[in-house]
Amino acid sequence: MKKFLAGLFGMLLPLPVWAAAQDAKVPANTQEIKISVTPATAAAPPVSITLGNRHGHVTPSVSGCSHTGGGNIDVQQPTSDTLVVTMTGIAVAIPSPGKDAFAQMDFDLCQTFDVSFDDPKVKKAKITVEGRVIGLLRGGGKCTKKGCCGGGSANQNEGCATINCGPASVITVCAPSHGVGGCDSLSVNCHEGPVSGPIAAGTYNLHATFGISASHPKSILPCKAASA
Repeated sequence: MKKFLAGLFGMLLPLPVWAAAQDAKVPANTQEIKISVTPATAAAPPVSITLGNRHGHVTPSVSGCSHTGGGNIDVQQPTSDTLVVTMTGIAVAIPSPGKDAFAQMDFDLCQTFDVSFDDPKVKKAKITVEGRVIGLLRGGGKCTKKGCCGGGSANQNEGCATINCGPASVITVCAPSHGVGGCDSLSVNCHEGPVSGPIAAGTYNLHATFGISASHPKSILPCKAASA
């Protein structure tokens, strides 16, 4: 082994001297090589959703010293097989000596869509629906050392999404309702689903409903507003 290593080093040591004596010029006809890297394109989903007619409405109702805000229904399609619907709003009821206060917002959406099987190998598919409610409910009562005096109420109605094919219901998911009164407040972050079921190619309708409300009786004393 010692003799082999000695011979190997004896062969390697003269190489730098030999390399220095070579001509370092690059021939004029040398071609430049370029390498470009591009990200791979994700394969398209085998089943796709195509949006059709849409009718979305938000109806506010106010009485007394109150107001509503927002009232938006946003429909987005991040990918060809996914649909996201967002409903946002606020209802506030402010106590006053004159009359009771009430504020409400009702959301209603009807969205038609077509389901198509883009891959001929796909013979059946399933659809998945889930719901989430995020927000804050405030009763609007005035809290003192003696306890809670007065106060109104705030409510979040049941939020439901149903997919229909003609008169037949395919799948439904509902987020439960919540409510507070007096000095109570409640932060809501609820998730329902996912609920899945089989679906065939064809035309469907998504019907989604939601609602929020706040109320407060008339009051001579200053109190906090009730809000949802």
